[in-house]
Amino acid sequence: MSRLTDNILSNDKKVARKWGKYNHLYRAVKSSILYGHHLVSSNICPETEMVNIEELVNVLTELAKAEAHPIYPFIAAWNMELTKYGGADFSNLKDFRRDIVNELVGSWVNVKNDEDCLYYNNFYHYWEETRNTLRIFSLNYDMCVERACGLENVCRGFRPIKMDDGCIRKVWKDGQMDDDAADQLPIILYKLHGSLDWRREKTSRMLYCEDSPDPCSDIDDYQLIFGTTYKLSYQDPFLYQISELRKFSARARLIIAIGYGFNDDHINEIIGKSMSQRDDVKLLSVDFIKDATDDKTEERRGYIKRKLQAESIEDSRVIVYTDGAKTFLGKQFSRSYVESLLEDDSAPF
Repeated sequence: MSRLTDNILSNDKKVARKWGKYNHLYRAVKSSILYGHHLVSSNICPETEMVNIEELVNVLTELAKAEAHPIYPFIAAWNMELTKYGGADFSNLKDFRRDIVNELVGSWVNVKNDEDCLYYNNFYHYWEETRNTLRIFSLNYDMCVERACGLENVCRGFRPIKMDDGCIRKVWKDGQMDDDAADQLPIILYKLHGSLDWRREKTSRMLYCEDSPDPCSDIDDYQLIFGTTYKLSYQDPFLYQISELRKFSARARLIIAIGYGFNDDHINEIIGKSMSQRDDVKLLSVDFIKDATDDKTEERRGYIKRKLQAESIEDSRVIVYTDGAKTFLGKQFSRSYVESLLEDDSAPF
């Protein structure tokens, strides 16, 4: 999900019917994004040639503001391709953003088959083995952890409250993830980019979650953060959760990054500082590297250290697991494996 493939430009007839009308607009926006990547990077590598889908939505969101954007007075003229294919008042651009978000929420990250996320259940099995509460900081919007481990085993900061109209609604409350009851649960789950089932009251701005969320008619009603620009939103729980990541990464002896591409500057800074300020912190990066070799593993380790701005730390503190998340959680993640990384049996998290 994290990377946008060029399916929009596919020759498949079914895909073409849905996305073909956006081909030229997509090319114009993508080429400008890549141009920006090249301006700030002297080392052109495959990562800089990719367009993250969240980055694309973020750019479309900013462009759609047009005259309302604070830097608009400083723009002499719009890109000619953008004005040509964006439509009057950027209507095509806004439609493109809407269709991407609807596809993202409706299909790409909305796992419909429980078996597809069953391996996430091994987070719960780890708790059964160790009785150590796991704090998971997720950048995903999906419900895989909740569905695989059971909502009753996961603290997300919501509690049932009786509303004025008599209905019961699960509302996010300050302190819910800090109390003793939360520490008794197997998993405390922080969803840094929001969740598919989060909604916010328009008047009170109260955040709540729905057991069976319906699609939003207005995509701006989704409580999701696309990309990194708005990570430090002034609204809770986003600001609270990023502060919790900083707090607990500073305490942890082992940080496990599963399927993380290290393309988020906020996250990288937090992890990098934790590793630079303490020499007993290790990072385990769970990646999928096809036909992994020592050279490929070393290249990945070097890339991670550069992204964390932690080139001076010892290589032994950055461990690269190359068989992917499903194999790691299904076959590797256990008390004995974690203890072998730390070389003792003290609490890693």
